Amino acid sequence: MTMFNNMNVALWGFGREGQATLKFLNQHAPQARISIIDKTNPVTLPDDVTWYDDHEGSRLIAEGFFSVIIKSPGVSLYRPELQHAIAKGSQITSGTNLWFEHYPHAKTIAITGTKGKSTTSSLIYHALKKKDLECAFAGNIGTPLLSTLPGRDVTVMELSSYQIADLHHAPSVGMVLNLYPAHGDWHGSNDQYFQDKMRLIDLCQSHRRPVIVWKDDPVLQKKVQGLNNVYSFSDQNVLPPLPFSLDAPHLRLNVSAAIQACEAFGIRGPWDGTWDDFHPLPHRQERLGEKNGVLYVNDSIATIPESTIAALEVFKDRPIYLILGGQEKMQDAENIIQKIKILKNIHVFTIPDNGERYARLLDDIGINVTPCTNLAEAVTFAENIAIKGGVILLSPAAPSYGRFKNFEDRGDQFRKLAGF
Repeated sequence: MTMFNNMNVALWGFGREGQATLKFLNQHAPQARISIIDKTNPVTLPDDVTWYDDHEGSRLIAEGFFSVIIKSPGVSLYRPELQHAIAKGSQITSGTNLWFEHYPHAKTIAITGTKGKSTTSSLIYHALKKKDLECAFAGNIGTPLLSTLPGRDVTVMELSSYQIADLHHAPSVGMVLNLYPAHGDWHGSNDQYFQDKMRLIDLCQSHRRPVIVWKDDPVLQKKVQGLNNVYSFSDQNVLPPLPFSLDAPHLRLNVSAAIQACEAFGIRGPWDGTWDDFHPLPHRQERLGEKNGVLYVNDSIATIPESTIAALEVFKDRPIYLILGGQEKMQDAENIIQKIKILKNIHVFTIPDNGERYARLLDDIGINVTPCTNLAEAVTFAENIAIKGGVILLSPAAPSYGRFKNFEDRGDQFRKLAGF
């Protein structure tokens, strides 16, 4: 880290990633002149660290004041201030890049994808521990890489598109689970989002590292056509007996991906019993429990229509009381509308902000729909009409921001409203 000595270094964003980066730099680059750029002034900072609000900080970045800018994942790589900074000679990097540079010999498995990456990476981590490997687990899952020492045998990392867009290092094994339109505001377009996700494939190819993709994703299959060291997973793979908690189509696909990742890393089966004590992550088709014969399911992580479609497929044989809606991202609603249309017994309760749009579309095709002003009202209305054997399903098909802190907050509120 001597490259940062006596340099002006900006940490843009001071959430978990930014805080981990500051601690890391204090240990490994003590001579760097560090500034924090964040909308909120941190309560406590070392005397030699300067804080700028977003407005002033972004102006200084655009003017090339900082030699190095370490941005948090939430800060878009495509912000014009960063492009101006690059033109003036500033170096743009990230905590993910710093981790790889500080631990160049670490063995790693990196997982990304529009949906399922947290569950799949957790399944991989669980399986490798069961094989008596010493593992670390970090990244987008919630623990910053820079606060994590590499596992002696392997580090499993979940990476978002934000973390891959400017990544310059290849993991030992890479995996891209799937691609669906998402995060167009950060990347500028869905095409750029796809390109940034698939950057992981390019990095693995350039370093001759194995990469794994879903067999049924047309964009991914087109990308890897003719490439070497590429492996695929699908729902046709033979799996070991799985516990009830993993016995759903999308979860079986996640297990298939996890097995392929472990084997690409050199760890073989048998896999019988590996996940018998695996606990699925919260907010992902999480079965909270039953009241009066009605099942409550928290699928708050469903921030895109494709995730909600997957949840509807799981519960299609039961009466469904779907709570739908969230932050308006103008996502294409056609597929989810068609999925709802073919279900035999469904009532939809829409919530802001895009709930009004969904309500109009559903009403036009004759679906029972009740527009609601908030989540609490939706839960109450659903409980009033739900019959025994039904499922009250929070699967919003939209992000949570604006009304909730994040999808976890939305799911936690649903759990409380449901009484679990």
